Amino acid sequence: LGLGLDYDEDLLTAMSDAGGGSYHFVERPGQLTEMFSTELHQMTAVVGRETVVSVDLDDGVELLEVYGYPASRTQEGYSVFLGDVHGGQTRKIVARVRVPDASLGTHGVADVDLRYVHEEHSVLAEDDVDVSVTPDAHLAANSVDRTVARKAVRAHAAKLMDEGVRAWAAGDRATNRAKVIAGAQMLDQLGSALGDDEMLAEAAAYHAQQAVFEEADVRSDEGLKQVKKVKESSRAYMH
Repeated sequence: LGLGLDYDEDLLTAMSDAGGGSYHFVERPGQLTEMFSTELHQMTAVVGRETVVSVDLDDGVELLEVYGYPASRTQEGYSVFLGDVHGGQTRKIVARVRVPDASLGTHGVADVDLRYVHEEHSVLAEDDVDVSVTPDAHLAANSVDRTVARKAVRAHAAKLMDEGVRAWAAGDRATNRAKVIAGAQMLDQLGSALGDDEMLAEAAAYHAQQAVFEEADVRSDEGLKQVKKVKESSRAYMH
């Protein structure tokens, strides 16, 4: 928990990621009761301990980035540590990969394993990720999984917002503006394509946040609060 403004939020985030925990910026003292209540409840409802997702990439597939989590290189691919997972909790990992040019048909992309400890027993769940190459643009467009598309775009837009607030904190307003607007445009384009009012509202919130950046003094208390608040919210969308 980050209290006040005189602390390093990046250090706290790294600590929470290393331990598979949570990070919160406490903007108002009244938030503490709810935060502690939530965290203590989660501690008593753990169903998966030491949870790890492993991604073994097929030949030629390149991992470009994993949003919101540090990914460790393994012999076959990458590993992401999630820590403890409690009952009813949902975790998502969004990864961006480059798939090499391939002939028509179905090709493997990755094998994904989820490993965790439940009541002292190790549990393994496995799945495969494949891609189909087709010359039919209409078929390709209709194959998009809307739920996955929303998560992917939200994660990438949040990464752009995170990069934007960091540029703003460093005094680079041009990069800040470009990153935030690019994130807003991604949300707006997919929201319009899917008829998703929630994503359109998120795009409007990005524009509103950019207006705050334009007006606020990064060296002021309000500026420091904006940096911490936006970093936290961006991390939440990437997780």
